[in-house]
Amino acid sequence: MDETHNYLALPRSFEDLLAEARGYRLSLVLAHQHMGQLPRDVRDALGANARTKVVFTCSPEDALTLERHFAPDLSAYDLSHLATFQTACRPCVGGGQAQGFTFRTEALRPGSAARAEVVRRRSAELFAVPRDEVEEVIESRQLEAVKTLLPPTRDDEARGRSRERSIERSRERSAERSSPLDPDVRETAGGKA
Repeated sequence: MDETHNYLALPRSFEDLLAEARGYRLSLVLAHQHMGQLPRDVRDALGANARTKVVFTCSPEDALTLERHFAPDLSAYDLSHLATFQTACRPCVGGGQAQGFTFRTEALRPGSAARAEVVRRRSAELFAVPRDEVEEVIESRQLEAVKTLLPPTRDDEARGRSRERSIERSRERSAERSSPLDPDVRETAGGKA
């Protein structure tokens, strides 16, 4: 679970989940950015129940908290001064804690531009809606809001002018905030225009 702190509002206690997971042979990989994202009771539950701990470079404050899990092999200084792609590990081996150590991970391989284009195209086929259709829907919602929200007046002409001004302002704002996903903008930005 990446960004573990986002799952803390589950119907049952996250601490109970951690405590009982081992009994069900449930393995979890929990990831978060820093200890401050987690309430104290969850930090304590993680410390007690997360048997194998892997730490990438962290703040000196977090390193002081985590040092007790890696001592005597690694200090707070070691944890807060790990190099790029270097990590500290304190594995659970045979039900017990093994010696802490550091190792180097591999950098991500370069992405595939061709694969990225295939994914974008397929996503567009499945989920995209033409811009003019979206703008029509937005405009119709705005017209409904104007009809509903404007107080009744005897002067229909004034109401019509107000509605037109509202629509015009919306179009102007829309034009000012053109999206990089807009094909016209993409082509101009990419030099294809």
